[in-house]
Amino acid sequence: MAPRPPFSIDQLLDAAGGAARRSHQSKLPRPTRAMLEDFVKYLVRDEHLTLNTARAYKSWCAKALVERGAHDSHVKSAVQALERYWNAK
Repeated sequence: MAPRPPFSIDQLLDAAGGAARRSHQSKLPRPTRAMLEDFVKYLVRDEHLTLNTARAYKSWCAKALVERGAHDSHVKSAVQALERYWNAK
């Protein structure tokens, strides 16, 4: 059996953090998850964030929703972006 190639940094970070992000999102109702997908599109289209950054914001907002608040500065930034999205609708 040939040795498997090592992960890239992005693959490692996705693997390490992916389960936690998915667990927060899986606790949300389907309409909320759909809204967060639209939020990602808004962030890329209107705020010109990269897709990876927009996805991180989606995950952080899901975390804030599930944990009933934003406690870290990066999560607070994501929630502020969510407020801009919500007000733009």
